[in-house]
Amino acid sequence: MSSDGTLVAAPDLDNGVMLYPNSGAEALPALGVEPGQIPVQWGSDNQTLVVFQPGNSRPASTRWISGWAGRLRGWTFLPPAQGVSVIDVVWLTPDGTSHVYPVKRLLSQLYIVDGLL
Repeated sequence: MSSDGTLVAAPDLDNGVMLYPNSGAEALPALGVEPGQIPVQWGSDNQTLVVFQPGNSRPASTRWISGWAGRLRGWTFLPPAQGVSVIDVVWLTPDGTSHVYPVKRLLSQLYIVDGLL
């Protein structure tokens, strides 16, 4: 939900994102959002929608899109932690200067044994 409480952005069944006005007016598609991207939050200006592609290969990024016009306003690359291959969700501060995401790491070791036979 936008910080002024007037819009809600949510994924739709067609793999896009819809903008739902709190006034009860008809929902509109969020332009500029690519299939599979999900809304993360609104920018502090209440006009910019931040979207993210979950499960994206590294390096992951968020995209900042003008909610009504669909113009790309910028992006934020998410530096991967060592051993992380997938980022499923991300949270950002309202001004976009900081972010956090949970990670799953698969740690393993391979041992080679010679001379058994």
